[in-house]
Amino acid sequence: LSHLGIDQETLGKLVGWAGGSRTVTLSFACTRKCSFNREVQYEQDSKTKHVTEVSTSSGHGAKWESKVVTTITEYYWDFNVAMELVAFVGTGEGEGERIQLLSREGQHEIKTSSDNAPYPETVIAPPIEVNISDLLGLIQPDSCLLYTSDAADEEDSVDLGGRRIIKKKKKKK
Repeated sequence: LSHLGIDQETLGKLVGWAGGSRTVTLSFACTRKCSFNREVQYEQDSKTKHVTEVSTSSGHGAKWESKVVTTITEYYWDFNVAMELVAFVGTGEGEGERIQLLSREGQHEIKTSSDNAPYPETVIAPPIEVNISDLLGLIQPDSCLLYTSDAADEEDSVDLGGRRIIKKKKKKK
C-alpha cells in the first residue's frame, strides 16, 4: 500500500471510512493532450553530385556540377499526459471525502513529417474505479504498511506478509 502513496495516517482514514459502512473507491484517471508546437523547414543537399566536363580541341574546357537540394518540413507536437490516483468515500464530492494518493504529469515532444496530429487533441479516458471497502475492512487500523522479509535467508520457509509458512522437509529413505 505504501507504493500507492498510502501512509499510516491515510490508511487510518480509509479504514475509518470503510468502518462507517460507507463505500470507499480507488479511482485512476488519465488525460492525454496533443497540440501543435511549430513547423521547421530546412534544405538538405543530396549526397550525389552530377559532374559534366566538356573540352574543345583548342584545349578550353568547361565543367558543370549539379546536385539535388530537398526542402524538408518537420512538424513538432507537444504531447502531455496527466495521471491521478485518488481514494474517495461515497461520491467523493463533499469536503474531506477525497484523498489524492498519487499524481504524475509528463511531457514529450514528437516530430513528424506530416502536418496531421499524431494523436487526438484531447483524450480523457474513463476512470478505472475499484471498490476497496471490503479490503479495508480486513485491515486493522494499526497495521504496519511496511513489508519486510527475512525469509530470503532461510531456505526452509516463505514469508507471506508477516505469516510464515514452514515447508516440511522430506525424509530421505
